[in-house]
Amino acid sequence: IEHPDRSYADQSGGPFTQVSIARPSTAVTMKLPPLPKQRRRRRIIAAGAIAAVLLIWALLAISSVFDGRAAALDGLDRLEGIRDRFEIEQLESGELVAELSTASNDFSSAQSELRALWVAPLRIVPWVGTQIRSADALSNSASIVADELAGAAERVLEVKEESQAETITKAGAAQELLTLVRSARARFSDLDLGPDGGLIGALEDARGRFDEERTDLDATLADAETALAGMTEFLSGPTTYLLLSANTSEMRAGSGRFLIAGPVSINDGEITVGDLVPPEDILLEPDAVEITDEDFAANWSSLQPTVDLRNLGTTPRFDVTAPLAADMWETATGQAVDGVLVIDPVALQGILGTGASVDVDGLKIDAENVFSFVVFDQYWEEDKPTRRLRQRELASAALSAAVSADTDLVELVEALEVAVASSHILAWSRSATQQATWELIGAAGQIGADSLMASLVNDGFNKLDTFVEISARVSSSREAGDVAVALSLDLENTAGPQLPGYVLGPYDWLGVELGTYIGTLIINLPGAANDIDIDGPGEIVVEGTDGPTRLLALSVAIDANRVATYDIGFTLPSGFQTITIEPSARVPGVQ
Repeated sequence: IEHPDRSYADQSGGPFTQVSIARPSTAVTMKLPPLPKQRRRRRIIAAGAIAAVLLIWALLAISSVFDGRAAALDGLDRLEGIRDRFEIEQLESGELVAELSTASNDFSSAQSELRALWVAPLRIVPWVGTQIRSADALSNSASIVADELAGAAERVLEVKEESQAETITKAGAAQELLTLVRSARARFSDLDLGPDGGLIGALEDARGRFDEERTDLDATLADAETALAGMTEFLSGPTTYLLLSANTSEMRAGSGRFLIAGPVSINDGEITVGDLVPPEDILLEPDAVEITDEDFAANWSSLQPTVDLRNLGTTPRFDVTAPLAADMWETATGQAVDGVLVIDPVALQGILGTGASVDVDGLKIDAENVFSFVVFDQYWEEDKPTRRLRQRELASAALSAAVSADTDLVELVEALEVAVASSHILAWSRSATQQATWELIGAAGQIGADSLMASLVNDGFNKLDTFVEISARVSSSREAGDVAVALSLDLENTAGPQLPGYVLGPYDWLGVELGTYIGTLIINLPGAANDIDIDGPGEIVVEGTDGPTRLLALSVAIDANRVATYDIGFTLPSGFQTITIEPSARVPGVQ
């Protein structure tokens, strides 16, 4: 220390740490010795080590974030790919469970990366933390979905095996599946998708995709819940339906003609088929049952449809005719029913398609021959009571086979999907829960304001519908704002003399040659259709409304090996975007 008056020595023996001045008002200058080279080197090394650690941390954190993001996106892609392949075959093979497990592993890997220790500090960094928290929440929610679906898939197979082993009834199996669906919906309802703002493009897209998938999944599960709730109630019972066995060789609108009727009771998965009778055995007096639907009454009351069950099918609206059939049955027999069920040869084929077979009057009937037997082969038997007996036995045996322990419930549902979609199975119930199920799966026989449907009703007391082929062409164009629609129908009668006489129609009093098809062409057009024009043989017998649709009905007479062509034109308002072409239950179908 240099001072004008005195000097002070370093009393610490080393670098200066404290200096005491007797007269603090006097300026003092301190000269510190230079830092040794070894200390400077240590500080440089320490700073470098800190920088290296920070660099390694940054690399690890960035790598984990990107690896987590990649794993999450891989899992999301896998989930989206699984969605369209969720079928029983993939479940049974274990393929879907394995893929769901892989997706779950992807999301678990993403979570591990995003929750790594070296990533934690980034969570408090503005914007960066938002990305990490969002990716973490999405991965966690997606992992929950994948795990839940994998567990549900395994449980479905367990329920299937338990049903086959008879440890639970069909009703119990349906209840188990219903509980499974409700549990999944509850689990998915409160999923946390994390922050939804300030996200980078890829993460924002992933969040949007997942949210859309969650919405679609919930809608699918909601439909499954509706279907299973009604099916559980139906199978648990006690429930009694009026069974109507329809034959597609003699068509009505939207279904075949009802040839057999009788009660079917279901209780705890067990089905009991009562006495089945031909409709002509339970004819009613006119006006014994009131027609409450104004359109049906206006269009077809002249045919007295509530006298004979076989005359109900002049409208495809099964939700109108089924309640009438139930009331007619109760009036005729005194037995009230909870609903109405219609099956036809295609439905029987679906039921027996699970591998079951039935014995009918000494004949083995299975999926291979049931259709030809019902629509053709049985008519080689000229004795009508014998034919009726076989029809009753077949309907009863097939329904019993449908709920037997040997029949796989899941496979049965799959086998009947096509039959339901093509109106070969129709169902109506007084129970709102069961009716919601029939409507959901498309078995309720309803048409809408945008429906277009062509039905050919057999009035010739023959069985020729299998041999009348219908091809249709429809086109549309916009003209001055409106939509012009053109519908063309070709009806070809391919009947030949090799057919049984009962099929050709031996009814001389009709005044037509054997094999001539006599009927009514019923066309339901969208409700907003106007400027309707029709060109073709026959006369218009009914024109008006049929529920939400416009109705045209024309008389038809087609000689064997002849074609009748009908061209129908109409316009729709400019706002119309779609037309729904409805199935007619014909076999062969309208092409």
